[in-house]
Amino acid sequence: MGMGDFGPIKGMNGCGQEGETRAAAIAEQYEEGFITDEERYRLTVESWKKADARVQEMLAEQMVGQDSTMPRP
Repeated sequence: MGMGDFGPIKGMNGCGQEGETRAAAIAEQYEEGFITDEERYRLTVESWKKADARVQEMLAEQMVGQDSTMPRP
């Protein structure tokens, strides 16, 4: 199974945009001195992990009912 076996993930662009928006907000909080560099890093990583989990959930939902077996030669 390769990347070509997957269609586009519906809603993925929204997750990416949400992640970018959240990362920018976190960076702004850091620049304004509201959070430390360690907090900025932790919050950014957590935010992208959540976005990744959402994308994986969307992919799993889209894959329900699809045959993932490969034909044998």
